[in-house]
Amino acid sequence: MSEINIQDNDIRQKLNQLEAALEDMSPLYLSVSEMLYAETMENFAQEGRPSWQKLSPVTIAIRTKLGTWPGKILNVSAGGLASSIHPSSGKDFAAISTNKPYGRIQHLGGFAGRNNKVHIPARRYFPITEALDLQPQAKTKLIDLLNEYLQHSLS
Repeated sequence: MSEINIQDNDIRQKLNQLEAALEDMSPLYLSVSEMLYAETMENFAQEGRPSWQKLSPVTIAIRTKLGTWPGKILNVSAGGLASSIHPSSGKDFAAISTNKPYGRIQHLGGFAGRNNKVHIPARRYFPITEALDLQPQAKTKLIDLLNEYLQHSLS
């Protein structure tokens, strides 16, 4: 087996910069968590990408009586689901989350209510598809962030 050692100082410097950038990726993960948050808020604003299933006539009637309809499907109150979304990041992770107990059922869908008789359709507000991929818009933005981070690391 042959071995080639690079003596070029410019190349070695770039490799050292890249290694340092990959050692602590917290700036990248901060940007990723902020992008995921922004994409989530865009999903709320557009009521899904693709569009969420409409509310049931029963839910519309209840909200009409409460004075909260017409309105957004998942944005019912200032203290609701959208306002509970928070980005977080660290040296080796990026995340978005909610502390609302009903957040999971709203995102994934399923049965809820008394005796689990009410079917709630999935209304994916996090930028993740049913197949657990990023939504196309979020994927494009993530690739752009990665490219920017690597280019900045080498400049």
